[in-house]
This record gives sequence, C-alpha cells and structure tokens, in this order.
Amino acid sequence: MNPYEEILKATETEQKEGSSVITTGTVLSVIPLKVKVGELEYDSEDIKFLRTYSGLLQVRSGDVLLMVTLDGRQTFYVIGRI
Repeated sequence: MNPYEEILKATETEQKEGSSVITTGTVLSVIPLKVKVGELEYDSEDIKFLRTYSGLLQVRSGDVLLMVTLDGRQTFYVIGRI
C-alpha cells in the first residue's frame, strides 16, 4: 500500500469534520500550475513543493497530490503523489 494512502486514511475522520490540515488535490495543469482542492482552484503562488533527495517532485496533469496546509487553506505544501 502507498504510505501516503495510509496517512490519508488515518486522518479521514478529521477531514470530514473540516479540522484536518491534510488534504488532497488534483493537478489540472502543470504550466501554469493549477491544482483543484475541493471546489476551489489554486495556482503556483498557493502550492509549495517539498524537495526530495533528487530535487523537486515531478507532477503531471491528473496526478492526485497529498498536501498539508498550516494557514487555513491559503498555502498548501505538497508531500507527495498518491
């Protein structure tokens, strides 16, 4: 099982209550970056990628991202792909 799926399942209850800071988003486009989270679309100013040992995480349109937000859904930090 994908380790990110385990994290997502562990926080499922919190997400339903709306108090979770862990969420998912779907990449709509890469250039320019557009990610749909729930009903809203966010662009590159709102999405920050964590660096991996090989550089930035590579994403494609249609990828589902596991993300964390720490400021009330203003900025999302991408943990990885699901």
